[in-house]
Amino acid sequence: GVKVNADQIRAEAIEWSATRGGRSGRVAWQFAQDFIGRHT
Repeated sequence: GVKVNADQIRAEAIEWSATRGGRSGRVAWQFAQDFIGRHT
């Protein structure tokens, strides 16, 4: 599994949403896919 702390995920998610157009479910899905890809 992916081992990162919640604060790191939160900070990256906020940055992602700020640079990619909002806090929709689609943006959240894209963030999750990218995050997992970078941390596995």
